[in-house]
Amino acid sequence: MIAFLLMTVLAITPVPDGKCILINGQLGEREWSGSATMPLDPTTELRFHQDGENLFLAIVFLGPRHTGIDLHLKSRDRHGLLHVSSALGERTYSDEEWSEFSWGRNAWWTANTIGSIVEEGRQRFLKPDAFEFQLDRRDLGPEISLFIHLKRPEKLLPQGASAATLDGWIQLKLD
Repeated sequence: MIAFLLMTVLAITPVPDGKCILINGQLGEREWSGSATMPLDPTTELRFHQDGENLFLAIVFLGPRHTGIDLHLKSRDRHGLLHVSSALGERTYSDEEWSEFSWGRNAWWTANTIGSIVEEGRQRFLKPDAFEFQLDRRDLGPEISLFIHLKRPEKLLPQGASAATLDGWIQLKLD
């Protein structure tokens, strides 16, 4: 099973055409129909499709739900980290250095944040079904590579890959 997952992850996968989705962390019944699905491990899958302007990604929780993510992304024009928790933030990688976080200035992408409520004087985090992303394709180029760091609970995907090198990252081919 692990060998199958690694073979799936290492190949460059074409991204199918699809429709716009509501970026809210809730998987609408028809929103992701027709999307490509890639199992990342037994409790997590990646769904993806594109339209003329955007790439849509969903990191779907089939088991434990997570309350944070750092999505590492490398393309022809970008190398950075998209952070999602109760806020959206971005870092870029250039000249072997990471920039400081830019909070709330994500002009070319969006994702669902983690909400919280207070009940009986205690804060509780609302755990989504998935992290859904919408990325402007003009800022990506024809191929992208992805590495996923889920938080609370911690998980690194694809298994065996790391943020330090592009080896083993998910590779997607855009039209």
